[in-house]
Amino acid sequence: MRILAISDYRGPVYSLRPEGAYFTGLAKRGHEVTMMSFPDSSYVDEFEKAGVRFLPVHPVKKYDRKFIRALRGELDSRKYDIVHAFNKKGITNSIICLLGRKEKLVTYRGVTGYASKFDPTAYLSHLNPRVDAITCVSQSAADYLRKQVFKKKKIYAVYKGHDLAWYENIFPADLSEFDIPQSATVGVCVANIRKMKGLKYLLQATHLMKDTPNLHLLLVGQGMDHPKFGKLIRESPMQERIHLAGYRSDVVSLTRSSNFLILPSIKGEGLPRVVIEAMAQGIPPIATRVGGSPELIEDGVSGEIVEPRSPKALADAISRFCHSIDQLPDTGRKAKERIGKHFNVQIGVDMMERAYLSVLEGT
Repeated sequence: MRILAISDYRGPVYSLRPEGAYFTGLAKRGHEVTMMSFPDSSYVDEFEKAGVRFLPVHPVKKYDRKFIRALRGELDSRKYDIVHAFNKKGITNSIICLLGRKEKLVTYRGVTGYASKFDPTAYLSHLNPRVDAITCVSQSAADYLRKQVFKKKKIYAVYKGHDLAWYENIFPADLSEFDIPQSATVGVCVANIRKMKGLKYLLQATHLMKDTPNLHLLLVGQGMDHPKFGKLIRESPMQERIHLAGYRSDVVSLTRSSNFLILPSIKGEGLPRVVIEAMAQGIPPIATRVGGSPELIEDGVSGEIVEPRSPKALADAISRFCHSIDQLPDTGRKAKERIGKHFNVQIGVDMMERAYLSVLEGT
Protein backbone atom coordinates (compact mmCIF):
# COMPACT_ATOMS: atom_id res chain seq x y z
CA MET A 1 0.00 0.00 0.00
CA ARG A 2 0.94 3.62 -0.50
CA ILE A 3 -0.17 5.63 2.52
CA LEU A 4 -0.08 9.40 3.00
CA ALA A 5 -0.74 10.59 6.57
CA ILE A 6 -1.30 14.15 7.75
CA SER A 7 -0.76 14.88 11.44
CA ASP A 8 0.87 17.21 13.95
CA TYR A 9 4.18 15.86 15.26
CA ARG A 10 5.28 18.83 17.32
CA GLY A 11 5.75 18.30 21.04
CA PRO A 12 7.60 15.82 23.28
CA VAL A 13 8.60 12.60 21.56
CA TYR A 14 7.17 10.39 24.33
CA SER A 15 3.67 11.73 23.65
CA LEU A 16 4.00 11.19 19.88
CA ARG A 17 5.35 7.63 19.90
CA PRO A 18 2.06 5.71 20.11
CA GLU A 19 0.67 7.34 16.96
CA GLY A 20 4.03 7.41 15.21
CA ALA A 21 4.37 3.67 15.82
CA TYR A 22 1.48 3.04 13.40
CA PHE A 23 3.48 4.44 10.52
CA THR A 24 6.98 3.30 11.43
CA GLY A 25 5.50 -0.17 11.91
CA LEU A 26 3.72 -0.13 8.54
CA ALA A 27 6.89 1.08 6.82
CA LYS A 28 8.87 -1.78 8.37
CA ARG A 29 6.28 -4.19 6.93
CA GLY A 30 7.03 -2.95 3.44
CA HIS A 31 4.28 -0.38 2.90
CA GLU A 32 5.24 2.97 1.37
CA VAL A 33 4.44 5.61 3.97
CA THR A 34 4.72 9.40 3.70
CA MET A 35 4.02 11.77 6.58
CA MET A 36 3.02 15.41 6.07
CA SER A 37 3.59 17.50 9.19
CA PHE A 38 4.99 20.78 10.43
CA PRO A 39 8.61 21.64 9.53
CA ASP A 40 9.54 21.80 13.23
CA SER A 41 8.19 18.33 14.00
CA SER A 42 10.15 16.54 16.71
CA TYR A 43 9.55 13.03 15.34
CA VAL A 44 11.39 13.40 12.03
CA ASP A 45 14.39 11.27 13.07
CA GLU A 46 12.15 8.39 14.14
CA PHE A 47 10.31 8.47 10.82
CA GLU A 48 13.48 8.56 8.76
CA LYS A 49 15.03 5.66 10.70
CA ALA A 50 12.01 3.52 9.85
CA GLY A 51 11.90 4.53 6.19
CA VAL A 52 8.91 6.86 6.45
CA ARG A 53 9.21 9.69 3.94
CA PHE A 54 8.68 13.07 5.63
CA LEU A 55 7.27 16.19 3.96
CA PRO A 56 7.52 19.43 6.00
CA VAL A 57 4.10 20.85 5.17
CA HIS A 58 0.87 21.01 7.17
CA PRO A 59 -2.26 23.18 6.91
CA VAL A 60 -2.37 26.20 9.21
CA LYS A 61 -6.07 26.97 8.72
CA LYS A 62 -9.25 25.04 7.88
CA TYR A 63 -9.10 26.16 4.26
CA ASP A 64 -5.45 26.44 3.31
CA ARG A 65 -4.96 26.92 -0.46
CA LYS A 66 -1.19 26.53 -0.22
CA PHE A 67 -1.51 23.20 1.55
CA ILE A 68 -4.22 21.97 -0.83
CA ARG A 69 -1.97 22.71 -3.82
CA ALA A 70 0.91 20.86 -2.12
CA LEU A 71 -1.29 17.88 -1.30
CA ARG A 72 -2.69 17.66 -4.83
CA GLY A 73 0.80 17.81 -6.26
CA GLU A 74 1.95 15.00 -3.98
CA LEU A 75 -1.06 12.83 -4.82
CA ASP A 76 -0.51 13.34 -8.54
CA SER A 77 3.18 12.48 -8.32
CA ARG A 78 3.02 9.22 -6.36
CA LYS A 79 -0.50 7.74 -6.77
CA TYR A 80 -1.45 6.93 -3.18
CA ASP A 81 -4.04 4.37 -2.05
CA ILE A 82 -4.87 5.90 1.34
CA VAL A 83 -4.88 9.46 2.69
CA HIS A 84 -5.22 9.47 6.49
CA ALA A 85 -5.92 12.84 8.15
CA PHE A 86 -5.52 13.01 11.92
CA ASN A 87 -6.62 16.50 12.97
CA LYS A 88 -9.27 19.09 12.15
CA LYS A 89 -7.24 21.19 9.72
CA GLY A 90 -5.87 18.10 8.02
CA ILE A 91 -9.35 16.62 7.67
CA THR A 92 -11.12 19.68 6.26
CA ASN A 93 -8.37 20.40 3.72
CA SER A 94 -8.14 16.74 2.69
CA ILE A 95 -11.89 16.62 2.04
CA ILE A 96 -11.64 19.62 -0.27
CA CYS A 97 -8.54 18.28 -2.00
CA LEU A 98 -9.89 14.77 -2.60
CA LEU A 99 -13.22 15.73 -4.14
CA GLY A 100 -13.46 13.84 -7.42
CA ARG A 101 -10.33 11.76 -6.74
CA LYS A 102 -10.00 8.01 -6.30
CA GLU A 103 -7.79 7.86 -3.20
CA LYS A 104 -9.55 6.57 -0.08
CA LEU A 105 -9.87 9.21 2.64
CA VAL A 106 -9.61 8.04 6.23
CA THR A 107 -9.99 10.29 9.27
CA TYR A 108 -9.02 9.77 12.92
CA ARG A 109 -11.16 10.19 16.03
CA GLY A 110 -9.40 10.30 19.40
CA VAL A 111 -12.29 11.02 21.78
CA THR A 112 -15.66 9.51 22.64
CA GLY A 113 -18.64 11.76 21.98
CA TYR A 114 -18.73 15.38 20.78
CA ALA A 115 -20.00 14.50 17.29
CA SER A 116 -23.68 14.55 16.42
CA LYS A 117 -25.46 13.67 13.21
CA PHE A 118 -27.75 16.63 13.97
CA ASP A 119 -24.82 19.08 14.05
CA PRO A 120 -24.24 20.59 10.57
CA THR A 121 -20.56 21.26 11.33
CA ALA A 122 -19.95 17.50 11.74
CA TYR A 123 -20.41 17.17 7.97
CA LEU A 124 -17.36 19.34 7.43
CA SER A 125 -15.22 16.58 8.93
CA HIS A 126 -15.87 12.95 9.92
CA LEU A 127 -19.47 12.72 8.70
CA ASN A 128 -18.70 14.27 5.32
CA PRO A 129 -19.74 11.94 2.46
CA ARG A 130 -16.21 12.15 0.99
CA VAL A 131 -14.79 10.42 4.06
CA ASP A 132 -14.52 6.70 3.30
CA ALA A 133 -13.60 5.47 6.79
CA ILE A 134 -12.81 6.58 10.32
CA THR A 135 -10.29 5.03 12.67
CA CYS A 136 -11.13 5.50 16.35
CA VAL A 137 -8.74 5.22 19.27
CA SER A 138 -11.07 2.90 21.19
CA GLN A 139 -14.06 0.64 20.72
CA SER A 140 -16.08 3.09 22.79
CA ALA A 141 -15.33 5.92 20.36
CA ALA A 142 -16.14 3.69 17.39
CA ASP A 143 -19.45 2.55 18.88
CA TYR A 144 -20.46 6.14 19.54
CA LEU A 145 -19.68 7.27 15.98
CA ARG A 146 -21.62 4.37 14.44
CA LYS A 147 -24.75 5.80 16.08
CA GLN A 148 -24.13 9.16 14.41
CA VAL A 149 -23.85 7.99 10.80
CA PHE A 150 -27.02 8.01 8.67
CA LYS A 151 -25.44 6.09 5.79
CA LYS A 152 -23.11 3.16 6.20
CA LYS A 153 -19.53 4.27 6.73
CA LYS A 154 -16.56 2.13 7.69
CA ILE A 155 -15.59 2.78 11.30
CA TYR A 156 -12.75 0.90 12.98
CA ALA A 157 -11.33 0.75 16.48
CA VAL A 158 -7.54 0.97 16.21
CA TYR A 159 -5.63 1.08 19.48
CA LYS A 160 -2.52 3.21 19.86
CA GLY A 161 -0.04 0.57 20.94
CA HIS A 162 2.67 1.02 23.54
CA ASP A 163 6.03 -0.67 23.97
CA LEU A 164 6.93 -1.54 27.57
CA ALA A 165 10.57 -0.89 26.65
CA TRP A 166 9.72 2.82 26.34
CA TYR A 167 9.32 2.93 30.10
CA GLU A 168 12.27 0.84 31.25
CA ASN A 169 14.60 3.81 31.83
CA ILE A 170 12.08 6.10 33.47
CA PHE A 171 13.30 7.14 36.92
CA PRO A 172 10.97 8.21 39.74
CA ALA A 173 10.77 11.95 40.39
CA ASP A 174 11.71 13.37 43.77
CA LEU A 175 8.41 14.30 45.39
CA SER A 176 10.11 16.21 48.19
CA GLU A 177 9.79 19.35 46.04
CA PHE A 178 6.07 19.19 46.88
CA ASP A 179 6.77 18.53 50.58
CA ILE A 180 5.36 15.03 50.25
CA PRO A 181 6.98 12.79 52.90
CA GLN A 182 8.67 9.59 51.79
CA SER A 183 6.30 7.53 53.94
CA ALA A 184 3.17 8.93 52.25
CA THR A 185 0.76 7.01 50.10
CA VAL A 186 0.53 9.07 46.90
CA GLY A 187 -2.33 9.15 44.42
CA VAL A 188 -1.52 11.10 41.27
CA CYS A 189 -4.11 12.67 38.97
CA VAL A 190 -2.93 13.95 35.58
CA ALA A 191 -5.53 16.20 33.95
CA ASN A 192 -5.88 19.78 32.77
CA ILE A 193 -8.64 21.76 34.46
CA ARG A 194 -11.54 21.01 32.13
CA LYS A 195 -15.07 20.08 33.12
CA MET A 196 -14.87 16.71 31.34
CA LYS A 197 -11.97 15.63 33.58
CA GLY A 198 -14.22 15.55 36.66
CA LEU A 199 -11.64 16.95 39.08
CA LYS A 200 -14.31 18.51 41.26
CA TYR A 201 -15.65 15.03 42.03
CA LEU A 202 -12.19 13.94 43.15
CA LEU A 203 -11.94 16.94 45.48
CA GLN A 204 -15.45 16.24 46.77
CA ALA A 205 -14.31 12.66 47.44
CA THR A 206 -11.64 13.97 49.82
CA HIS A 207 -14.44 14.92 52.23
CA LEU A 208 -15.29 11.21 52.53
CA MET A 209 -11.79 9.84 53.16
CA LYS A 210 -11.21 10.57 56.85
CA ASP A 211 -9.73 7.08 57.29
CA THR A 212 -6.76 7.78 54.96
CA PRO A 213 -4.51 10.10 57.02
CA ASN A 214 -1.38 9.05 55.13
CA LEU A 215 -2.84 9.78 51.67
CA HIS A 216 -1.44 12.67 49.64
CA LEU A 217 -2.89 13.75 46.28
CA LEU A 218 -0.58 15.07 43.55
CA LEU A 219 -2.50 16.98 40.87
CA VAL A 220 -0.65 17.51 37.60
CA GLY A 221 -1.94 19.65 34.74
CA GLN A 222 -2.70 23.13 33.46
CA GLY A 223 -5.23 25.51 34.99
CA MET A 224 -4.63 24.61 38.63
CA ASP A 225 -4.54 28.32 39.52
CA HIS A 226 -8.23 28.81 38.61
CA PRO A 227 -10.02 30.57 41.52
CA LYS A 228 -12.93 28.08 41.60
CA PHE A 229 -10.50 25.18 41.77
CA GLY A 230 -8.55 26.85 44.57
CA LYS A 231 -11.79 27.27 46.52
CA LEU A 232 -12.54 23.54 46.26
CA ILE A 233 -9.08 22.74 47.61
CA ARG A 234 -9.37 25.18 50.51
CA GLU A 235 -12.69 23.60 51.48
CA SER A 236 -11.20 20.09 51.53
CA PRO A 237 -10.31 18.48 54.87
CA MET A 238 -7.22 17.19 53.01
CA GLN A 239 -6.15 20.70 51.97
CA GLU A 240 -2.65 20.33 53.44
CA ARG A 241 -2.18 17.01 51.63
CA ILE A 242 -3.23 18.17 48.15
CA HIS A 243 -0.24 19.25 46.06
CA LEU A 244 -0.42 21.16 42.78
CA ALA A 245 2.28 20.48 40.21
CA GLY A 246 0.81 22.45 37.31
CA TYR A 247 2.07 21.67 33.82
CA ARG A 248 5.04 19.28 33.86
CA SER A 249 7.16 17.72 31.14
CA ASP A 250 8.09 14.83 33.46
CA VAL A 251 4.58 13.46 33.92
CA VAL A 252 5.73 9.87 33.44
CA SER A 253 8.35 10.22 36.19
CA LEU A 254 5.81 11.77 38.56
CA THR A 255 3.47 8.87 37.88
CA ARG A 256 6.30 6.42 38.52
CA SER A 257 6.84 8.02 41.94
CA SER A 258 3.22 7.51 42.98
CA ASN A 259 1.41 4.50 44.41
CA PHE A 260 -1.57 4.74 42.07
CA LEU A 261 -3.21 6.91 39.40
CA ILE A 262 -6.67 8.46 39.56
CA LEU A 263 -8.64 9.59 36.48
CA PRO A 264 -12.11 10.90 37.49
CA SER A 265 -13.34 11.89 33.99
CA ILE A 266 -17.06 12.31 33.36
CA LYS A 267 -17.02 12.09 29.54
CA GLY A 268 -14.96 12.37 26.39
CA GLU A 269 -12.08 9.98 27.02
CA GLY A 270 -10.88 7.98 24.03
CA LEU A 271 -8.11 5.69 25.26
CA PRO A 272 -6.48 7.75 28.03
CA ARG A 273 -2.72 7.90 27.56
CA VAL A 274 -2.11 8.70 31.23
CA VAL A 275 -3.79 5.43 32.20
CA ILE A 276 -1.71 3.46 29.70
CA GLU A 277 1.51 5.15 30.83
CA ALA A 278 0.74 4.33 34.46
CA MET A 279 -0.15 0.71 33.73
CA ALA A 280 2.92 0.26 31.53
CA GLN A 281 5.05 1.26 34.52
CA GLY A 282 3.24 -1.04 36.94
CA ILE A 283 1.24 1.75 38.59
CA PRO A 284 -2.38 0.61 39.15
CA PRO A 285 -5.15 3.00 38.05
CA ILE A 286 -8.54 4.02 39.36
CA ALA A 287 -10.65 5.37 36.49
CA THR A 288 -14.28 6.09 35.81
CA ARG A 289 -16.47 4.08 33.47
CA VAL A 290 -15.97 6.59 30.67
CA GLY A 291 -14.76 6.12 27.09
CA GLY A 292 -11.99 3.58 26.62
CA SER A 293 -10.91 3.27 30.26
CA PRO A 294 -12.95 0.07 30.80
CA GLU A 295 -11.23 -1.40 27.73
CA LEU A 296 -7.84 -0.77 29.32
CA ILE A 297 -8.54 -1.82 32.89
CA GLU A 298 -9.74 -5.24 33.97
CA ASP A 299 -11.81 -4.14 36.93
CA GLY A 300 -10.62 -5.58 40.21
CA VAL A 301 -7.59 -7.21 38.57
CA SER A 302 -5.37 -4.57 36.97
CA GLY A 303 -7.06 -1.57 38.57
CA GLU A 304 -10.52 -0.34 39.47
CA ILE A 305 -13.37 1.10 37.41
CA VAL A 306 -15.91 3.30 39.22
CA GLU A 307 -19.01 5.15 38.12
CA PRO A 308 -18.50 8.77 36.96
CA ARG A 309 -19.78 11.81 38.87
CA SER A 310 -19.71 9.84 42.12
CA PRO A 311 -17.46 11.21 44.89
CA LYS A 312 -18.40 8.24 47.07
CA ALA A 313 -17.37 5.69 44.44
CA LEU A 314 -14.02 7.45 44.04
CA ALA A 315 -13.51 7.72 47.79
CA ASP A 316 -14.31 4.04 48.32
CA ALA A 317 -11.89 2.92 45.60
CA ILE A 318 -9.09 5.19 46.86
CA SER A 319 -9.64 3.99 50.42
CA ARG A 320 -9.46 0.37 49.27
CA PHE A 321 -6.12 1.06 47.58
CA CYS A 322 -4.81 2.89 50.64
CA HIS A 323 -5.78 0.04 52.97
CA SER A 324 -4.29 -2.63 50.71
CA ILE A 325 -1.05 -0.83 49.95
CA ASP A 326 0.96 -4.05 50.17
CA GLN A 327 -1.14 -5.56 47.37
CA LEU A 328 -0.76 -2.65 44.96
CA PRO A 329 2.54 -3.89 43.45
CA ASP A 330 0.78 -7.11 42.40
CA THR A 331 -2.10 -5.13 40.89
CA GLY A 332 0.46 -2.97 39.12
CA ARG A 333 2.24 -6.04 37.77
CA LYS A 334 -1.03 -7.29 36.27
CA ALA A 335 -1.68 -3.83 34.81
CA LYS A 336 1.73 -3.86 33.14
CA GLU A 337 1.14 -7.36 31.78
CA ARG A 338 -2.21 -6.26 30.35
CA ILE A 339 -0.66 -3.39 28.39
CA GLY A 340 2.15 -5.62 27.16
CA LYS A 341 -0.25 -8.32 25.98
CA HIS A 342 -3.33 -6.47 24.72
CA PHE A 343 -2.19 -2.91 23.88
CA ASN A 344 1.27 -3.34 22.42
CA VAL A 345 2.67 -1.68 19.32
CA GLN A 346 2.28 -4.69 17.05
CA ILE A 347 -1.41 -5.01 17.89
CA GLY A 348 -1.90 -1.35 16.95
CA VAL A 349 -0.08 -1.80 13.64
CA ASP A 350 -2.07 -4.99 12.92
CA MET A 351 -5.35 -3.18 13.53
CA MET A 352 -4.38 -0.25 11.31
CA GLU A 353 -3.15 -2.52 8.51
CA ARG A 354 -6.40 -4.53 8.60
CA ALA A 355 -8.45 -1.33 8.55
CA TYR A 356 -6.62 0.00 5.49
CA LEU A 357 -6.93 -3.30 3.63
CA SER A 358 -10.64 -3.47 4.44
CA VAL A 359 -11.17 0.05 3.08
CA LEU A 360 -9.33 -0.78 -0.14
CA GLU A 361 -11.09 -4.10 -0.59
CA GLY A 362 -14.49 -2.59 0.10
CA THR A 363 -15.29 -5.09 2.85
